[in-house]
Amino acid sequence: MRRAACVLVLLAFSAADAHAGTRRYAVVVAHGRSLTPGVAPLEYADDDGARYYELLSQVADEVLLYVVLDRDSQRLYPQAAKVARVPSHAAVREGLAGTFARARRDRDRGDEVVFYFVLVGHGAIGAGGEGYVSLLDAPFTRTDLFRQVIAPSPATTNHVIVDACNSYYLVHRRGDGPDRDDGAPGEGRAVGAFLAEEDLGRYPNTGVLLSTSAARESHEWSAYGAGVFSHEVRSAMAGAADVNGDGRIEYSEVRAFVAAANLRVGNPRARLAIFARAPAIDHSRPLVDLRAARFASFLHVPKGAPVRFYLEDARGVRYLDAHLAGDRAVTLGLVPSGHYYARTADGTREQRLGLGRRGRLELRRDRMAPAPIAARGATTEAFQQGLFAVPFGRGFYLGHVGSTDEAPVRESVTPWLPSAGPALAEPARGDGSGRGRRIAAWVMAGAAASLAAGGALALAAATGNLGPTAGHQPKGVGVGGTPSSAAARESTSWRLALTGGLLLGGAAAAGTTSVVLFVGGGRERAGVGVGVAGTFR
Repeated sequence: MRRAACVLVLLAFSAADAHAGTRRYAVVVAHGRSLTPGVAPLEYADDDGARYYELLSQVADEVLLYVVLDRDSQRLYPQAAKVARVPSHAAVREGLAGTFARARRDRDRGDEVVFYFVLVGHGAIGAGGEGYVSLLDAPFTRTDLFRQVIAPSPATTNHVIVDACNSYYLVHRRGDGPDRDDGAPGEGRAVGAFLAEEDLGRYPNTGVLLSTSAARESHEWSAYGAGVFSHEVRSAMAGAADVNGDGRIEYSEVRAFVAAANLRVGNPRARLAIFARAPAIDHSRPLVDLRAARFASFLHVPKGAPVRFYLEDARGVRYLDAHLAGDRAVTLGLVPSGHYYARTADGTREQRLGLGRRGRLELRRDRMAPAPIAARGATTEAFQQGLFAVPFGRGFYLGHVGSTDEAPVRESVTPWLPSAGPALAEPARGDGSGRGRRIAAWVMAGAAASLAAGGALALAAATGNLGPTAGHQPKGVGVGGTPSSAAARESTSWRLALTGGLLLGGAAAAGTTSVVLFVGGGRERAGVGVGVAGTFR
């Protein structure tokens, strides 16, 4: 009896272990208008919300999006527009409560739970000295961040990302902050006050990423069509910050990646700073684990010379920017799109990357053809010359981490590669793909001629124009229900006619394919790509 009870206990534990997994949830809140009268709205806060939704949809099992997309953004992000909810204080509070209820059920079943909370918008300071970010109808304050997000979350790990103009006000009280717009030391004191007063140390399972630049214009750039900080963070999360190649994007990697991206920005009002704090319980706990994500396609950037480039999807949306040192290979997760363009930062050369099926594409410098359009005009000189001017690799990372109290990521002996199917390749224009089409066209033309000849011979035989004469026709047995010689000849003719028709049909199809290949090859050589160009140094 006692032995049977032990067996039952072991079976119960085995069942629990078999079920245990990881569930991921995300809540994205983005609103571009301020509750303060006369403050100009942010132009791209809604786009940032939609792009976080698209990226996190490849990472999380459930993503709630609270945003009001403008007309242009609704055309660019139709799926986001379909699921978007009103970014009111009550709606966000209700969504958080529902998400946490589902997360608790997962925890009760033995699952680990990862929760992402992303907040994008206008930041300011209230009459009581408490920082907040404007929602549609009310401020979302520092108290709300703790009491409605961090404290009630049942998740094993929380990741909080805040991108707001004047965002240090979310962690700043009157009298503690800087008197200057570029006062990084004051911002550091404000962050420290925030951590002490609200006691983030009570929640060691929570990691935080905050932008800490005070100037509004530094947060958005039309070339990105997004907030600069959010664009850089998403680039890092997609894999560009994976300095050790293990597929796990850790906080120290994100922090160093953003630091490298902004190091050469000369205008202090335009230079971004980032506050990154990993979950205290485990500083190596990743912000994103690409190995567990649902990306169908990946871009492999091989080891080699430094490369500075950006990716633009089929909609013309700039997906990520990177300046990789080339000291190791990097793998980037790609959100669904018909194709991507990998372009040098000045937009003068490009490689078209087709995403026809699951798999791993490769960035090939030798396949980058001249872009068919010239780079567009400058918008902000400081951004053009400074952003991503410094290559990001292990050398920069170790130097950056060495200036902080963070521990570096573990060295990866064997770099992680996705097992997402076969390698994909799509040649760029002018790289010999036209010659391949012409060869295929001649092969199809030859097949068409052969099939046509065979079909004509079969039809001729069927109509009596070819084959034995009447005196030499084989005789039918005619015994025991066996067809007579006339019936046999009729059956044979029918089969020959059918065979001839099928062969002629195949000839027509092969001939049509050869024509399409000839014409398509010419059109490809004359094709023109469209996209937004950037700068290249």
